[in-house]
This record gives sequence, C-alpha cells and structure tokens, in this order.
Amino acid sequence: MWLSSIKGLGIDGTSFWFRLICFWVPGVISSANMIRAWLDLYCVRFGLVQPPCEEMYTEHNNWVRNLVPQKSLLEFEPSMGWEPLCQFLDKKVPVGKPFPRRNDRNYLKNGMRAAVIAGVLSWAALFVVLKYCISML
Repeated sequence: MWLSSIKGLGIDGTSFWFRLICFWVPGVISSANMIRAWLDLYCVRFGLVQPPCEEMYTEHNNWVRNLVPQKSLLEFEPSMGWEPLCQFLDKKVPVGKPFPRRNDRNYLKNGMRAAVIAGVLSWAALFVVLKYCISML
C-alpha cells in the first residue's frame, strides 16, 4: 500500500523538473532534499538500487524493529484509529475528534499540484517583472 501510494502521486517530488518549477515555493526544495537524502541513505544502508521499492519499506521496518526495544515500539497503521495509539501513549481517546487523514494520497497529490501551479505562477511573475525592468532601460 505504501509503495502504490508513493507511486500514485503522479509527480516525482525529487525530480529535477519538479524542483526547478517549484523553486520559489516555500518548503518544497527542503522537502525534496529531505526525501532525496532519505532515499540515498536507504540505498546505502540497505544496498538498494532503485528506491522507493518494496524492499526499502520492509528493510526500514525491520531496522526499526531491531533498533527500538519491543516495549517502546508501536506498529501502527492509521486505519487502526485512535485506540491503539492512545493506549500505547497512555492517553485518553479524543471524544468527537475523527482520526486525522492528512497524509493520504489525494491530499499529497493535490499539495504537489498546488506547488507546481504556485511555481509556474512565481516564474511567470518573475519574467513579467524582468521584462518590465529591461524595458525601462
């Protein structure tokens, strides 16, 4: 599910073109740099050639399982909702608050599309300003 979600975004957030188009959009380059560094690290750590891939997901989870003591580890999927998370953290389940779903594929896909639109508009505005400045010379 994770891999299909990543690949289902339709836009590679680490690609040269995405980074160029979205250069002026706050947070996009730093997010892309973080994802690229994470993928590069896992290529080295797990001997992977082409992340993201199913092996990366499996190897990462196994690495965390070996690193974190069992009593301090919660294997959690958002579909589980509040109960196991709150129980693990020894907190009360929020009453009347739905479990947040902000990290779903559509939310991320729309966010990336919005970044591309904002990036195109930023470049267009820059060119208009430059054209105006050059015409004033």
